[in-house]
Amino acid sequence: MKRKTREEKTIEHSEIIIEDLATLYSFESEAYKEYVKLFEEYKKVTKRFSKTLSMNDSIGRDVIMDNESLKQSVTYTVKKAREKIIYNIEEHRKTKEVLAKYSDTDKNNIAALQEEVSDLKKHISQLENKIDGDDEVHHQFEQSPTKVHAADINNVELKNISYQSLITKYINTTQRKNLKFSVAKLTIDDFDQKIQLLNNENSNKDTIIKVLHKFFTTSISSKNIVYYYDNNIFYLIFPNRNSQEIQEFIDKVNVKRKLLNVIFTFSIGIAQFELGDQFGTFQERLNKAHKEASANTMLN
Repeated sequence: MKRKTREEKTIEHSEIIIEDLATLYSFESEAYKEYVKLFEEYKKVTKRFSKTLSMNDSIGRDVIMDNESLKQSVTYTVKKAREKIIYNIEEHRKTKEVLAKYSDTDKNNIAALQEEVSDLKKHISQLENKIDGDDEVHHQFEQSPTKVHAADINNVELKNISYQSLITKYINTTQRKNLKFSVAKLTIDDFDQKIQLLNNENSNKDTIIKVLHKFFTTSISSKNIVYYYDNNIFYLIFPNRNSQEIQEFIDKVNVKRKLLNVIFTFSIGIAQFELGDQFGTFQERLNKAHKEASANTMLN
């Protein structure tokens, strides 16, 4: 059996890659079209190179020597085309790995949301059992709302840290290391009204705050921080990110959420660290952005 040339092996491997691209993307995707175009050019150059060699063989040794520069030029062209295809093959492999990584991330987010739903169902079941055993539960929800403490909501590592000390720490680190830093202030629209509706559904403020805190945490990823402050105020803290970079996380958070047939919406203001900021100036700018966001929500 005749031994295959490197060009023939490259063409066969490229055909396999084209089939993978069609499966991974589609026949209309830019990656697929560009790769096919490059592949066709490579085949043309290879065919031209083979034809040139055949012509040189037929006209003799002297002509081949006279056309050595042409051969070198064609060989160089084929070499560069081969390198380009091999590069694209490597990029294709990296793309597969990245897509697989994002697939795992999506699975983790889905699992977290499923856990959130499961916790809420358990709480509902507990309330239903209490109602069956004691009619006084209904009267408990009609009492004045209880205060929800930040230490009962935030993650363990934040229980003994105040919001001001946390922001001050990040401001100092940002200035010292010349990094980026952004914070979003979030409140629940018509909060007292929504809580009253949930009271009628046999839920309470503490449970709803915990569920929403978990939803926000899942939405902005573990690299960022959700800090429940007090009285329907959440802070979403983004170390080393500017306001443009956090927008994708804000878009995930700022969607309508339905809990026990009650729809929740949010008002979110964003402030980005500026050179020379202290806690007071930074918080003043953040409060102003949140006030504007709340006003826009009321207009809508």
